[in-house]
Amino acid sequence: MKKSLLAVLLLLSSFAAAAQQQDTAKLSAEVEKRFYVGVGVSTVSYMLSFNSMLGGSIEPLVTPHIGYRLNRRLNVQLSIGYDKDREAFGGTYFENEEDEDKGILTYDDSYNTTWGWAVPIMLEFTPFNTNKRLQLYTTAKLVPTYGASEFQSIRRREGITTVLATDEGSGFNTFFIGGLLLKYRINRRIDAYLEGNLIYKDLQKYSPYAEYGPKTFGIGINYKL
Repeated sequence: MKKSLLAVLLLLSSFAAAAQQQDTAKLSAEVEKRFYVGVGVSTVSYMLSFNSMLGGSIEPLVTPHIGYRLNRRLNVQLSIGYDKDREAFGGTYFENEEDEDKGILTYDDSYNTTWGWAVPIMLEFTPFNTNKRLQLYTTAKLVPTYGASEFQSIRRREGITTVLATDEGSGFNTFFIGGLLLKYRINRRIDAYLEGNLIYKDLQKYSPYAEYGPKTFGIGINYKL
């Protein structure tokens, strides 16, 4: 009887040890998957300013990223995005009564072209149970940008074009963006997320757009390497 009981205990011990080894191996495999890559789509605009009269905005719609899980609750992520925007505005008028009588119109047009790169560095943190499929994170982004703008104003009258003014400039701007991110684990490797940006600050210059406090959103997907 004692021998049979001993045999059963040894058998159960071997099963427990094997199960523990499998759980440990599985946990180790999960821990090793710290790096991930992905792509996001966002409505965030970065208002770039280079002097009191020159500036513009870029809105990198699609931004690829790479991330690293510092621990189960904290991720750090690096993204990059590029955009180019061209604005055109102007008016048509008669310079004087003689032009009006002759039907001679004057066209004043202005063009502002802005391009630039944005490099968001984001931290994601969750205080909740990380084993859940649906997870809520708080986010904080520091976004250095580099861009340039070109401005030109021209006048056209009777086939003659006159350049009235030109200006150009380039430089760095830095922004802070904070918000919430809702992430859903599709499977062991793929996560989808929905992001809401609630705080927007220009850290270098006064910006009426930033003072307005724009609210933006984004969606994306991550793949664990």
